[in-house]
Amino acid sequence: MKYVFVTGASAGTGYAICQRFAREGWGIILTSRRAEEAERAAGKLAEEHSVYTRGFGLTVGSEAEVQTIFDTLRREGHFVSAVVLNAADLGMNQAAFTVPLEEWRCVLETNLVWNFSIMRAAAAHMRELGGGSIVI
Repeated sequence: MKYVFVTGASAGTGYAICQRFAREGWGIILTSRRAEEAERAAGKLAEEHSVYTRGFGLTVGSEAEVQTIFDTLRREGHFVSAVVLNAADLGMNQAAFTVPLEEWRCVLETNLVWNFSIMRAAAAHMRELGGGSIVI
């Protein structure tokens, strides 16, 4: 079975991405900033599509959590061959002239640093399979 790892997938676009992969028979590994929502979405996908699903809570910027997820998947024999980095901080309603620098740093941390840490862990995981795909 092929597995896809999708961030920001408990609702909206991320959930729709998971549904599409599930319809094609892929196993779904999904994340959300809230573990309960990730687990709920995973359960709903499993019920709707009869595929393996697993939901994980993932704290923005926690490289250790990312590594733990990929270590857990590897240990359980679930090798991810596709990653969709859907989660983002869009910086909505941040006025360029007045936004506090700390709020802007959060946008960069989420979209660049955190996604890089996920890509790095995923690429190392995929190397064991001989390749894979990462979509940002």
